[in-house]
Amino acid sequence: MRKIYQKLKNQSGFTYIFVIITFVVVTTIVVGMLNLVDVNMSQAISQEDTIRAHYLAVSGLELTFAALTVSPDHDEDNTLSNNLYKTGSIDTREELEDTIMFTADGSSGTIQSSVDGSVTIRVFAFEQDGRRWVEIVSTATVADTGVTKTARLQFLVDNPLVQNNL
Repeated sequence: MRKIYQKLKNQSGFTYIFVIITFVVVTTIVVGMLNLVDVNMSQAISQEDTIRAHYLAVSGLELTFAALTVSPDHDEDNTLSNNLYKTGSIDTREELEDTIMFTADGSSGTIQSSVDGSVTIRVFAFEQDGRRWVEIVSTATVADTGVTKTARLQFLVDNPLVQNNL
């Protein structure tokens, strides 16, 4: 091996070929590392957008749950969920749907948030094992990226503390 190296070293142009091979190897390694950094950054941004959409969806659930279960006059029987779902036929109840807008500047008609996006809320009732449940479905979309996440919550009309998070 040493003899081959000495023979090649003595030949003209060996240094030029050695520099070119070294340059190609180093360039390949640098391009590979830059590609890995780019892929990791894309994954991190995607995860961040998914987390933002999740928290927007949960915020929509919490706002809707509060609107349904908190009475303005602090009377437990005078809540929106009781008024809408406690009596009467579930079959005749319409599904409620609304959209809540979240913006960073809290402009008119929106809720101030660190994330710009919208949350579509659906509320409906159903019976299971002779008990009335209300289900809230909150679907959030982050404005900049369009990433969407859905969260669900079910609670008993008679006792809102009994919940199923789906």
